Amino acid sequence: STNLHTVAPDTLVADAAAFLVGVSFYVHSDPSLRDLSALAYPLFGDSPTALALAILSVATLLPHLGRPLDDTPSNRLLALVHTLAFAWLVKYGVWTAVALNLRPDLYVGFTPTLLWEYWGILLTHLFFLVHAAAIPYYGRTSREALVAALVLLLLNDAFDYADADDVVQVTL
Repeated sequence: STNLHTVAPDTLVADAAAFLVGVSFYVHSDPSLRDLSALAYPLFGDSPTALALAILSVATLLPHLGRPLDDTPSNRLLALVHTLAFAWLVKYGVWTAVALNLRPDLYVGFTPTLLWEYWGILLTHLFFLVHAAAIPYYGRTSREALVAALVLLLLNDAFDYADADDVVQVTL
């Protein structure tokens, strides 16, 4: 059985750093987080939301550092947190890889910016899948948590693919 002593804190630091990079991206995008109500941030900043959920999921392990993974508690709220983290990490790990490859012509070249915009983003988002793969080792799910994740992901898609002007009006 795996010991949590160093894994959880190291993961939290990496997730927090990646979260801040993701938030910076959305602050400087168009539309920007500045254009939205704070209540809409989790629906707009997809990858930072995935990382925030992952941070919550890993943080539930902190009281159990030094204990085997088999001893981690499970309840309805923890099942929801772990399931949401897993679902968001998988969705945005896969979706980002797909989206980047829908228009490869945007990333042809070897400038530092193009290399980061393709390989940096692709590799960091593929790590979402590695992170998600670890969650079933310490987290549990339930039928209710799976239904909640599905509903929230569909709501997130509706928000993402609605007309941007409608979204800004609704969230202001």
